[in-house]
Amino acid sequence: KTLPPYPPYDSCIPISRNIMRGDDPDYLPFIPFSDDPTYDYTYDNDHHKYFAWHKPDRDPDCARYVLPLPDFQVLTLSLLTILVEVIVFETVRKLVVDRDLSYWEIDNTGLLPMLTDRMLKLTRKRDFPKWRPDDQLKPLLPVASNAARPKETVKYFLDRFCNNLNCVTGFCTTHLKTQSPNPVAPKLPYYKLSDSIDAPCGKHCFLQTSTLADSIGTFWTADDMETLFAALDIAPDALPCDLAIICRKPCREVRKGQIRNVRSNTSIIIATIQEYAYNALKSLDSRLPCKHAGPCDATSACACFLTRAHCHTRCGCAKACASGVRRWKGCSCAKSAKVCGTKKCSCFRQFVECDPEVCLQCEAKWSELTPDFVSLDMHSNLCRNVGIQRGRFKDTEVRESRWGLGLFMAESCEKGDLVTEYVGELIYNPTVRSRDGIATHKGRSYIFDLNRRIAVDSAYAGNGTRYINHSSHPNCDTAVFLVNGEHRIGVYAGK
Repeated sequence: KTLPPYPPYDSCIPISRNIMRGDDPDYLPFIPFSDDPTYDYTYDNDHHKYFAWHKPDRDPDCARYVLPLPDFQVLTLSLLTILVEVIVFETVRKLVVDRDLSYWEIDNTGLLPMLTDRMLKLTRKRDFPKWRPDDQLKPLLPVASNAARPKETVKYFLDRFCNNLNCVTGFCTTHLKTQSPNPVAPKLPYYKLSDSIDAPCGKHCFLQTSTLADSIGTFWTADDMETLFAALDIAPDALPCDLAIICRKPCREVRKGQIRNVRSNTSIIIATIQEYAYNALKSLDSRLPCKHAGPCDATSACACFLTRAHCHTRCGCAKACASGVRRWKGCSCAKSAKVCGTKKCSCFRQFVECDPEVCLQCEAKWSELTPDFVSLDMHSNLCRNVGIQRGRFKDTEVRESRWGLGLFMAESCEKGDLVTEYVGELIYNPTVRSRDGIATHKGRSYIFDLNRRIAVDSAYAGNGTRYINHSSHPNCDTAVFLVNGEHRIGVYAGK
């Protein structure tokens, strides 16, 4: 006896969170269903600018160009790209080797058309021409220059760290444009920091009486001082006891360095904030929290104002906005009332999940820390409007149904319970239209409109929710909730 073959189905990459795809390329990689005469390939031709084989193909090592179509403009652009790469490589090499500049200092000038990080990646993929003989040519990366400076390292991870409460991780695939923390000035004078310390952190704590042996101190290198100052730039009110762990130095000595760091930073911070506001005018994205100086209106190019959305806790706007009508205040549900997750909750009525930072009465933030949050039921006093951000999903399984594969419940649930989240690739409207031809031909579409600009498509990446079948008598409902400033799709039990 042989096992019967499994029915064919479309597979996808398994994911648990949405992936930001944006738009597909302007070129068509290949003609889909080229062996199917019933497929209307003219639809794809109309929604793409050209085919992949129309792109100029070049060998970066020997600079040979293959251009199937006589297109002088495309050839000229490709040649210019190669020349720019060669010139930038030699410029970076001279600045690093001959002038002893760091990559961070070069990038901060903003004069080169590409970042040094991208240039270093190109050196691993191709050979650049030698402008001088070997005996006169120094290497681009001396051994001493391989290690990044402490300030460069901190900036690198801050630029790539997603502080959205849905992620709180580095190299996020959902929010490709992460925002570094705003520069802040100290809120407390340095002599007031000791008021919040209950007990000394050890025998070398700055609260302890200094002895003659302590007055000798340890040796601080330039990297040690730079590490301390880089930490104080982000958290100027950090306690010396905590900074001592980061710097690996005695707390008493860190305290002295912190006092020396109290210099005229106010003008620097104001100038940096103004630079952030200028950059916000140049690149406006409605999916990002607003970040600007001044009031939240059209004069400051506030992203929330222009998209008619509330400012929230992830926004970097002025403190005055927090006391105004634009900032979302959260709900005021009492914990004992058990109304979060019902229409009595102001957040739930607006299709917004409770924000742990502003919904204080319902104690939304504590629902994450309780050990039995997975088995949260209707008798619990904890907030029940944080299901998506906490990942409180029911157990489900994919198996065969009357219409092919389907998603089935693996545990009991009640009406209104959050079953799971519909996830996939986040794509813009032009890509939705370009993918519609293939979806229509297959007779299966996995696109779910998220808002006016973005849709979720689980055709190529998704989870078990892509197997939920349509029905004239559905037993589940879907709703788009704003979760910590991000639209997400929840699937709820309808009975």
